[in-house]
This record gives sequence, structure tokens and C-alpha cells, in this order.
Amino acid sequence: MEEYTALDFETNSIPYWTRAHTPARYEHYQPRKPHQIKEFVLQSKRIRTVVSEEARKSGRDVKEVEKEVHLLLEEIGHKFSLPSLRLVGCIAKMAICRMSSGIHINRTGVTRLEELMKKYPVVLLPSHRSYLDFLLVSYFLYEFNLQLPIIAAAQDFMQMSGVGTLLRRSGAFFMRRSFGQDQLYWTVFSEYMQTQLTNGDAPMEFFMEGTRSRTAKPLHPRLGLLSVVMDCFLTGQVADIQLVPISISYERTLEENLFAKELLGIPKPKESTRGLVAARSILSTNYGNMFIHIGEPESLHDYCQQLGISRLPHSVVPRHMPANLSAERAGVKKLAYHMLHIIQANMRLPYTSLVAALLLQRATDDGIFIDELIKEVTWLKQQIERRGGKLMCHCDVMNVADAVKLSVNLLEESVELSASGKVQLCLSHNHQEHIEEQKSFTHVMNMSLSHTHWDMITAISHTHLLLSQYRNQLLHVFSAEGILAMILIKRRTIKCSMYTIQF
Repeated sequence: MEEYTALDFETNSIPYWTRAHTPARYEHYQPRKPHQIKEFVLQSKRIRTVVSEEARKSGRDVKEVEKEVHLLLEEIGHKFSLPSLRLVGCIAKMAICRMSSGIHINRTGVTRLEELMKKYPVVLLPSHRSYLDFLLVSYFLYEFNLQLPIIAAAQDFMQMSGVGTLLRRSGAFFMRRSFGQDQLYWTVFSEYMQTQLTNGDAPMEFFMEGTRSRTAKPLHPRLGLLSVVMDCFLTGQVADIQLVPISISYERTLEENLFAKELLGIPKPKESTRGLVAARSILSTNYGNMFIHIGEPESLHDYCQQLGISRLPHSVVPRHMPANLSAERAGVKKLAYHMLHIIQANMRLPYTSLVAALLLQRATDDGIFIDELIKEVTWLKQQIERRGGKLMCHCDVMNVADAVKLSVNLLEESVELSASGKVQLCLSHNHQEHIEEQKSFTHVMNMSLSHTHWDMITAISHTHLLLSQYRNQLLHVFSAEGILAMILIKRRTIKCSMYTIQF
């Protein structure tokens, strides 16, 4: 079993955040500042060609289009500043220390990543279950004196007063949710990414799923950014690029209530500085442990060789002319799902998932005695391990009984332990807040139910949706049984000889 190192929670002093940060860098790196990166993009042949083409198509002056490109780069580009990142890190660490019992990371993955960063351009691909994901990645890189990343972020965060500027100075570069048919924007954005990969300015980080999963099930990958990375390799700008999957697992998810509300139909609140300040109450809540697993890297060079994707077609076409071949598009899609599969397989399953799954199986009962629940969790743990699933291992939790009791405490929003020793589902402690938010939704649905009945349905649904976020984290472990069950449900009766064919 791979060993995990607990990150230091005690040190958050001025010397810690002002210490020298001198990580080993990519061997072909040429130092340049954020404004020099933008200038390089403006002067690239690809951008000059697209500017001329856009001016011809639109009938505008070339200078006018160049000005638009300059504005786009100001909108997109980061302004990385180590002092700004130190400030964000200090605040984030104080918050995480108050909320979390510990952060654990596989040290072999850190050592491997350090060596990769010296020899190759690196793309970090974390899972995306919480807003904490990108903070945790930057935090552990700083902790181990590794090169800090530049991070692709949605433009929603750019609009947050003060916070947007701070994120930009911490290495975030911003992208629109959709590009539509705006070829100029796409070209500028992709050239901005590729020039930094080529020069190895910093490791690049983005979330392939594009957004957080509200159900804890993996989402279908967005292929745009990964295709930019693949194009950078196929056009011969770099000899290789290393993709590093990072799996981040939480005993309790920071946004559990928010996700349950959204699944009930309550609109997602817009990201704002005021909303961030209002959420400070979460600092007094215990969210348990967090596990970070840095997986084995995937070499784009080796991957393309395995699929038979050649760089030769691009060698006879000028780089500023697109040559997007169908085999390459299929390769990007296959690669995206392959990386998501690795990320999912490396997730460490919390005991909260086991407890939630078993309690939802008994949702119509009046609970289960804690001793019986411990026995069932022990059995389910054995089934998960037999199938290659990996559970969280805490240095402070020595047996299953302690883990179950801790999980019941962490699931306080939807689970309670009665005086008689029974563990049972309960209405969320702040379910009245959810009911108030649902009142307008009730009118829209024009329900004939009384408000009392509707309020109760809403509260019960919230509890079930909240627990299902944890249960769903087990689905990939039992996917084979799930597929077989679906076949049996569909066919009703089937000969044994057909199982293998259908499966």
C-alpha cells in the first residue's frame, strides 16, 4: 500500500510564507515576465496571419484588429506575482486548517513530479469536486518547493471584485465558458497556452470536466483545452508533454449543501465577493480529511505512438494553418476518457461513502444500531478492497469502528445517532432555510400538495441528495456488477452462455 504524508498544519508564520521559493525549473526554460509572454503572442506568425485574415473578412483596419487581440490578451492573461500567491496561500491555509483534520499526499508522486518538471512541460489534471481543488494543488506545490502552476479559470471568477485580481496575480488565466464561432478568440487563447507550454514558463493546470460534479459522479470531459495541448505536441513545438492526473478526495465536501440545493432546482448563486464573505460560517465546520494522490504521468509522445498518430502531416503544413485531422480528434477524446479513468481509479474512498450507501439502502427503516452498521461497513470495505478500490487510511483512525463513528459525526447534516444507539437519517439541521428557498419553486410547479407536505418532501429529498453525493463515489468500484444487473433487468431471462456475450 502506498504511503501518504500528512502536510504540515502547524506552520503558518511569516517566515514560512516569506521563505525563499527556488524550485527546479524546466531545462529549456527562458525567463520572461507575464507582459513579455503577451508580447510574444502578439508577435507570433500565427496571430499575425489570423489578424490579417480577420481584417480582410470584416473589412476593418489591421491596427483595429491588433487592438482587439491586445484587449483579449489582457482579458485572458495572468499576472503571476509570488507575493500575491503567498498572501492567498496564507489565507487559504488558515481556512483549511480550521476546516480540515488533515491533508495527506503520496510522497512518491511528489518526488516523481519534481523530476518531471525538470525535463518536460507538465500539464496537471486534477479531479474537480470542490472549489478547494485548485487551492490544494498550489498549496502542496509550494509546500514541497515545486514550480507553481498557471491555472485555467472560468471567467465568472474574473468578475469578483478584488478576488478576480488576486487570482490573476496568483497564476489564474481566464477563459470564456464558450467560444462559439469566435475564431479570433480561440486562436489567441490557444496561442497563449501553447507559448507557455513550449517555453516551460510554469506547469499548466486545468480541470478536464470543466465544472464541479454536483453528484460526485465523473462528468464527460471537455476536450477543448486538451486538444490545444495535443496540438502543441503534434505541431512539433515540443518533443513531449507529460500529463499528470491528480485525484483529490474529501471525507466531507465543502459544497455538499449547495449541490443538494441545485439538484432540487434552486439556482446556483453567482460567484461574488459578497457571497464568499457570507460563507465564512463554514470555517467552524469540520470537513474531515483530504487525500491527494498524484498518479503516474502519461507521455503524449508515447500515447500518440501507441495510437499510431503521426506528427508528419503537420510537418508539411505551416503551423499557422489548421490541420485538425479526424484521427487526432478521436485520439484527444480517447485520451480524455483515459485520464479521467485514471483519476477516478486513484480516488481514495472515505468511510462517509460506505456509511451513506448503507443508510440509503435502509432509507425506509427507522435506523440501524451502530454495532450492526460497523459490521456492514466492515463487509462492504472487504468487497471494495477485493475489487481494487482504495479506502482512505488515517493515522489517527486505527479500526473500522472508529472510522464509522467519525463518519456519522461528519455527516451531521443528514445523519444522527440516537440515545438508543441507532444511526438514522434526519432532516438537515438548516432545512428550514432550504424550504424557504423552495417556496418560489413550489409555485412554479403549481403543486396541489399543501405547503406542509411539500416542505417535508423538500427536506427529505435534500437529505437523500446530500447522502447520494457520498454513495456515488463508490459506483466505479461496482461498475461491472452494475452493467450485469442492467442486462438482467432488460432481458429478464437469459441463458448463462449469453452472459459473457452481453457483458
